[in-house]
Amino acid sequence: MPFLIVIFVVIMVLVLWKSGIPQAIIMLIIPLMFSTLGGMAAAAGVSAFATPFIGVPVGIAVFLMLLGKFLSKR
Repeated sequence: MPFLIVIFVVIMVLVLWKSGIPQAIIMLIIPLMFSTLGGMAAAAGVSAFATPFIGVPVGIAVFLMLLGKFLSKR
């Protein structure tokens, strides 16, 4: 995954450089690109790990609460 982030950032830097963006602006944008892409990769990993342990029980609890409210109104 980190290799894909580096490749993507290199491609984006080349596109920005070819489009005439000043080099100083590109140097300011590079850390933002790495931090954003790294944060998204970390969030995806945590989400994939936590869903079976947290998401499923919470989903079942919410379903049961809503089912109880729905059935109590009848």
